[in-house]
Amino acid sequence: MSEDAIVCESISKNFILKDGAVYQALTGISFTIPKGSFVGVIGKNGCGKTTLLKILSGITKPSSGQVKIFGKALSILEVGTGFYPDMTGIENVYMVSKQFGLRNSEIDSLLPSILSFSEIGNYVYQPVKHYSQGMYLRLAISILFHLDADLYFFDEVITVGDEAFQKKCFDKIKQLTLQKKTFILVSHNIQQIEQLCDQCIELRDGKIINNGLPTDVCFAYREFVNSKRNQQIRKSAVINYIHDNCVAIEDFSMTSSPNNFEKTILTHEELNFNIRWRLLNPTFGIAFHINFYDSNGLLFLSTSNVFGKSEIELQEIKNSAKQVNNTSLSIPPFFLNEGFFLVELNTIAFMSSNDNILVAKTGQPIVFNIIDENIDFVHGYYSKVVSSIRSKLNWSSVAELS
Repeated sequence: MSEDAIVCESISKNFILKDGAVYQALTGISFTIPKGSFVGVIGKNGCGKTTLLKILSGITKPSSGQVKIFGKALSILEVGTGFYPDMTGIENVYMVSKQFGLRNSEIDSLLPSILSFSEIGNYVYQPVKHYSQGMYLRLAISILFHLDADLYFFDEVITVGDEAFQKKCFDKIKQLTLQKKTFILVSHNIQQIEQLCDQCIELRDGKIINNGLPTDVCFAYREFVNSKRNQQIRKSAVINYIHDNCVAIEDFSMTSSPNNFEKTILTHEELNFNIRWRLLNPTFGIAFHINFYDSNGLLFLSTSNVFGKSEIELQEIKNSAKQVNNTSLSIPPFFLNEGFFLVELNTIAFMSSNDNILVAKTGQPIVFNIIDENIDFVHGYYSKVVSSIRSKLNWSSVAELS
């Protein structure tokens, strides 16, 4: 008996457009997925993820190539697929289950577990046309998990639910993979794929670019996305930093501890940010704010050179317009976790003790990548950290005297 769940050999899929042109959605796709795998498929919109899933599900056929599916496959490619809107939730449970060959007696025994997993309460007695998207999702996935299949295909639908239901689904998937059930999940949630899957496939322009361990494939994908984003940032950046009559920002740069920014930064290296600036006219004070964003564009850290400073200290920031000043920020080793980051500088001029105005914003943020070279027992890290910050804080333990 084969230990493979899916074998794809040189799959291609072409679509004929209205103008007669041929659109090639997939080109030469080949891969093998072992039984009991949880595989994530990632890539930008339009790369062919959903087309691939439809071919694997048997909804559409490839234009060329061969697909071998070993076992019974079930799929949810859209929320509520297969439901009849005017039927109640329970009626849809019976209708969908019968389509997959279950008898009434079998559905009767499964019904309490299906309804318990879905957690939609008395709404099961209401027509599903009145359900929210989340309720559709809960019931559809609950039915799917209770059908006896060997392969399950999901296109984003699990990520529609709330966090608690997502965790419940992934716990169920983990349980089923131990029984040699195979799962394919298409998702834009890269962090989720990285944490939960044991294999990852990256598609780009209808071709497989990477296929392997999720940490490696997701790393390469983030690197590609952020390099494209960085190119766009550089293309649209203002050549000279914006300034008005208060302050001129002449440079905003970053180096790592070896003073070499031509390579990827390691977690044990110190980061140094430097702002080169001149004061054009007298002000009450100047403040620099540096914001850190993760690979999803979420602000997770903001710091300023004037946080906690008194008015007297602010007044000391005054300077002559002829003098070039350098203001620096140091990020200690092991403060940021591995990943891609974007750093933005904002400058504020204090016109008086209670009045300030944003006078300068860098035209080009800094984009960089940090990797964890290894699990570092020497420096006290014994496992991977999920959050953007992995700072060492002061901990202490004292034994109480008996």
